Amino acid sequence: MRFGGVLLGNGSRPGDVLADGEALNRARTFFAQEAPLARFPYETSLETALV
Repeated sequence: MRFGGVLLGNGSRPGDVLADGEALNRARTFFAQEAPLARFPYETSLETALV
């Protein structure tokens, strides 16, 4: 299973998030990447590779 994190937008008024060019650029790059494999905090990368 893959999980790339959470993308959250916040604004005080309608349209605030869409008016934030820097946030929109980060969102584009966030969705352009392939999400890494989800791991539990106690798992190491070696354990995940063996599954």
